Amino acid sequence: MDIKKIFIGNKGVWVGAAMLLSKISNFIITIQTAHLLTEKELGGVLYNLNYLSFFIPLVGLGSYQGSLRYGSLEKDEVVRKQLYNYSFYWGFIFQLVLTVLMCLLSLAILKEAGKIEILLLLSVRFFGLFLMEQAKAEYRASGDNRSFAKIDLLFSMVSVILTAVLTCFFKVQGYIWALMCAPYCVLLIHKFKLRKGSIKIPYGEFWNYNFFTAFTLQIWQWIFIIDVFMVGYFFSKESVAYYKISSMIPFNVLFIPQVIMQTEYVNFCVNQNDKNYFIDFLKNYFKWMFLVSICLLGVSYFFSEEIMALFGINYRNPEIFKILIWASVSSLFFRIPFGNLLAARGLSKYNLITAVVSLVLLVVLGNIMKESFGLKGIAYASIISISLSGLLSCILFFRSFKK
Repeated sequence: MDIKKIFIGNKGVWVGAAMLLSKISNFIITIQTAHLLTEKELGGVLYNLNYLSFFIPLVGLGSYQGSLRYGSLEKDEVVRKQLYNYSFYWGFIFQLVLTVLMCLLSLAILKEAGKIEILLLLSVRFFGLFLMEQAKAEYRASGDNRSFAKIDLLFSMVSVILTAVLTCFFKVQGYIWALMCAPYCVLLIHKFKLRKGSIKIPYGEFWNYNFFTAFTLQIWQWIFIIDVFMVGYFFSKESVAYYKISSMIPFNVLFIPQVIMQTEYVNFCVNQNDKNYFIDFLKNYFKWMFLVSICLLGVSYFFSEEIMALFGINYRNPEIFKILIWASVSSLFFRIPFGNLLAARGLSKYNLITAVVSLVLLVVLGNIMKESFGLKGIAYASIISISLSGLLSCILFFRSFKK
């Protein structure tokens, strides 16, 4: 499978443009808020966003994941539509329950009244993200990558505009309101109807896949935010803002392999038992990622100070940035490709295993290494946990064909 054909023949250019704009918009928003808000204000909001991020992978209890995988495998358009209706109906109900539980849990975890108020407001964003994921899954499963990309494109533009205007005039409150409202732009593109629908897939198989995938994504999300929580627990709020901003570019460049994975995911599902197809794909994929990683490391090491200076004078130190770049390179080659391929083959339980291994390693190593390396110790722990779990995903993927 030639990577160039993915972009040309499967609307990969649209997906790539949408994901690139998404990362650029996040970059612009971060620069805006870093200049308009104080470190303490920004650190406080980011802390609450990290709490919300614990729950985001569970939107609809993973109902949209079933729409994506089983919709990709279904050839009958009528049956596929019934699947979408069923998935959205129950996902909508589960999302309401999750939102209430998240808010109740925040009363016990977030002791300060201000933090609780912010979280209650951000719960509106939580529901909007469910609508976005459901709509994107339906378009992807139907092979309509252009419409899928349009949702992300619109979301990125609305986010930048709302954040710029509202933060400028209303500071922290404006930033929060921008975060709340942006996801609902999906309503301009996709129409939702709350109908029960039905599926011909066994209910147990459908929901087992959803749950495994959702909880795996949740744990991976924890891995990318637990380090921020550890920084907040062991260090200052200013350190939270510095660490989070230092990780922005290293982890956002991961959109490059994700463009390929998201564009080709339907074909991964269709060819799930064809080992030769995957070997051919991986050969081409690794050639391109080798070139990408060389460029990434070169730019990061020669221009790290200039890149960090974009966020303001308080963030010029490139130490954490340069460390986390290596975590990104490791993800390019192992975690992202093999995690997606395992999911496409319906082996989400393996992804759950590797995610748990990575999370445990991060927590244990982070607590040990912070004693010797301080803030850098958390970054080193991230590299090790992501790399080892990625290698484990690779091993499990190839062993799965033997079974």
